[in-house]
Amino acid sequence: MFSVKLKPILVLSSDFYTRKVSYLASTTQNKKNTIDLKSWKKIPGPSSLPVLGQIHHFLLPGGIFNSTDGGHDLWDKLYNTYGPIVRINTIFKPNMIVVFDGDIAAEMYHRENMLPLRPAFFSFAYFKKYHNRPKDQHTKPSGLVTENGENWKWFRSKVNSTMLDPKNVQRYSTQIDEVALDMIERIRSLRDHNNVFCGEFDKEMNLWALESVAVIALGRRINCFAPKTDDVLVEKLINCTHELFEIASNLDYKPSIWKYYATKNFKNAMQVYGDIEYITKHYVNMTLENLKTKANNTHEEKSILEKLLEIDENVAHIMSMDMLVAGIDTTSNTLSATLYLLATHPKIQQKLRDNILLDPKTPYLTACIKESMRMRPVAGLNVRETTKDYEILGYNIPKGTSLLFCHQYMSTMEKHFPKANEYIPERWLSSEKNPMYPGAGHKFASLPFGFGSRSCIGQRIADLELKTFLSRLIENFEISWFGDPPKIHPTHINQVISPNNFIFKDV
Repeated sequence: MFSVKLKPILVLSSDFYTRKVSYLASTTQNKKNTIDLKSWKKIPGPSSLPVLGQIHHFLLPGGIFNSTDGGHDLWDKLYNTYGPIVRINTIFKPNMIVVFDGDIAAEMYHRENMLPLRPAFFSFAYFKKYHNRPKDQHTKPSGLVTENGENWKWFRSKVNSTMLDPKNVQRYSTQIDEVALDMIERIRSLRDHNNVFCGEFDKEMNLWALESVAVIALGRRINCFAPKTDDVLVEKLINCTHELFEIASNLDYKPSIWKYYATKNFKNAMQVYGDIEYITKHYVNMTLENLKTKANNTHEEKSILEKLLEIDENVAHIMSMDMLVAGIDTTSNTLSATLYLLATHPKIQQKLRDNILLDPKTPYLTACIKESMRMRPVAGLNVRETTKDYEILGYNIPKGTSLLFCHQYMSTMEKHFPKANEYIPERWLSSEKNPMYPGAGHKFASLPFGFGSRSCIGQRIADLELKTFLSRLIENFEISWFGDPPKIHPTHINQVISPNNFIFKDV
């Protein structure tokens, strides 16, 4: 066993927290004080075979990655068995370290260079750049989700000013509210005589989310609520988006030779991604045709799509398509999780209703959503690839290692949040005199929109959609729940799946 001299790292920043991370191994500039670090292979983790790594734990019955349905149960098993960092290594995949500690996450995020690497959606990136593409497409930026490095930087610089300007998003508030009110009427029409919701709630939330994000991405509605949708393209796009997250998760994280041989799953992925591209291009092209015939009204504010078109036509196409895809499952599942927590906490729901009636922009609405995203985040993980060698807990982490930050698990740990498994929106509003005040929680345990330069560019859009619809729901209904909790299907995101046993009683 190597001996490792540990010392606290620097206090991070005054607006972060004043705790020092006392157990992270320090680097030293003096050769005399150079410490011997253990190999990353010595990090605790499931047993590993020569060359094959931990593949048997993925494939064989009883393997740790094969004995749970993923999600919280898997992380709980890994953390309780191996500790705050866990080694994952298998053939055909990059080496990975799963992180369950907020202090380690904070240190790693702060050590990132100017262009953090986020290794994810590899098969989707391949589709966008190489699948039936001309050679000049291979090096062109393909979007924020699928790019890293200079290509990502170039693309983000093109869209930042438009996407992050609050005024550009808020101009759609009236249309977003109209979508919310239409969905309220759909909910009323889909109840039985006991006010139990009888439709497919997850499907209805997908329709609401797609109709809402289309308003912003395209500047128009696409009639998701029509009895017969546009050649069933709406339903097809929603289904393909579900498949995208499922397929990408399997190809990204499970052992596969798709990078060397076109497997059945890979071929299926290319088909699904192709369908998504076809449908989203259809909607974007329809919008562009409408813009050509639009009266030249100098008093009308330009849409986000129009502003992006002025910057770069290809960027406008890609960004609009990515918004349509990324804005369905993420927002709908966040809304479903928040509704479930409010339905099972009637006193909090009533307090929210009272606050909304006094002030539709009440901070308590924000607090309820933030607390929901802490307990049931739609994206439970964040990934980074190390751009240099690091030292963690006396181990050497080589350049090119994937760090999997398990925020979903961290945010429900008592050491990170007091009463971590209780739904307490007040924790985001209370003063420092209250032991539940936000500063008592770990700022790097719960990061629903990511961190730093690679944080979610659609945060303002999601915020507007969620607050608008949730406010209308609470105004109109007393919401309750019966039966078992909803099931969560973990892929790249946490999908809330049926049955959803909601009761919507008119207020």
